[in-house]
Amino acid sequence: DAGNRDSAPLFFTVDTKKPKIRETSPSGDYANGDFTIFYDETYLDHISLFYGTQGNYQERMLNGCPSGKKQECGVHVDLSVFDGGTLDVYWVIMDNFFSLSSRVETFDVDIRDPVFDHFSMDVNGDKVTFDMETNEKVNFDYIDSFDRRPEFKTLCRNKDRCYVTKRFREGSHAVIVRARDPAGNSVEQQEMHFSI
Repeated sequence: DAGNRDSAPLFFTVDTKKPKIRETSPSGDYANGDFTIFYDETYLDHISLFYGTQGNYQERMLNGCPSGKKQECGVHVDLSVFDGGTLDVYWVIMDNFFSLSSRVETFDVDIRDPVFDHFSMDVNGDKVTFDMETNEKVNFDYIDSFDRRPEFKTLCRNKDRCYVTKRFREGSHAVIVRARDPAGNSVEQQEMHFSI
């Protein structure tokens, strides 16, 4: 040994924490193709969504998901071949050293928007009567874009027929009525203008 030594800096990452799945969406009984995962992972490598039936799964890798705490990443999957049936779904999140799988969840698949079979609106003084019917049970709500802070307000919940009267303040109004099914599919009526 001639006593010659060479040194160079060595850079490396220490990762002692496994990825954490905070929650997933949808969280109810229905899926329409929109899926989101909420997670904590500082050194994210990738996230995959697995979906299918009877153990026959397809993988959808999500690209560009951010690293860090309280992150979320979503994807839309065409579920038309599963429409009207059931679907099993689970997530896998990986960093450079660990992977974590969520539990398998089963959803009823509904990708079709509700349809208004009947819609009428009658303005009488400061009262507006809504008479609506759809082809499936939905939540009926409305938004007035002329409100100071527009937000959707409930008319009827979990019904396929809604007949209800609401009071409106004096002034001009621009109302949109929405029907939203349990899977999150929705349809809106064209904006209606009236004054009280």
